[in-house]
Amino acid sequence: MTAAERRQRWFEVCLVLLVACGGFFLRSLYLLMDGPGAKEQISSFRWTGGIVQEVAALLLLGYVLSRRGLRFAKLGFRWSLRDAAMGLLNIAS
Repeated sequence: MTAAERRQRWFEVCLVLLVACGGFFLRSLYLLMDGPGAKEQISSFRWTGGIVQEVAALLLLGYVLSRRGLRFAKLGFRWSLRDAAMGLLNIAS
């Protein structure tokens, strides 16, 4: 592996981590500096924002893996419709 490939790999890893965890990290810093305010309610906007962030992180990870000729299954991620349905049922209850 050349130095350029190594740099690109580290860039891709950092990019995936930034997209996946950056918002949570900034929110934590905000709470650390300003302290918690009144009891915050989880609004539908925050839920939607969280879902969009997670989907974007998974899409970016999928793109980076595809550039390497890999798939999610190579990382150990496996899913089925039954698992997705069980997850949705757990959220609803």
